[in-house]
Amino acid sequence: MCPRFGLVCAKQTQQGIFDAVLKGYIVFESDPWPFISDSAKDLIRKMLCSRPSDRLTAHEILCHPWICENGVAPDRALDPAVLSRLKQFSVMNKLKKMALRVIDESLSEEEIVGLREMFREKDKVDKDTMLDRISQIEAMLTSTIRR
Repeated sequence: MCPRFGLVCAKQTQQGIFDAVLKGYIVFESDPWPFISDSAKDLIRKMLCSRPSDRLTAHEILCHPWICENGVAPDRALDPAVLSRLKQFSVMNKLKKMALRVIDESLSEEEIVGLREMFREKDKVDKDTMLDRISQIEAMLTSTIRR
């Protein structure tokens, strides 16, 4: 989830942001959004679609004009609040990697297979969302193990 970059009005908790995204209520009024390009905002809106079938794929993201075009960065220095949030986000990613490493080291192959099957059963109800999450976790585990 976005590390609280003023994405929604007055709901700056993680749950509030999550709920707003699910409802399609995304506004870019508070800092730093007035200084962000329309193309970047368009990409973010398309990445935050609540329905996975409407959401951009990784390939579509990489082909989005904001990524592909040779744009010019603003001369303005990065806002200190944004820098702080990016640092917090980086720390969270490190914590996630550590947690995944602990899981990987503490679970046997049979337990991992069992969890995968449990998620598949749950996924029949939740329409592929759990399998998407498993794929993400497996990819993170693989990249963590290689390091």
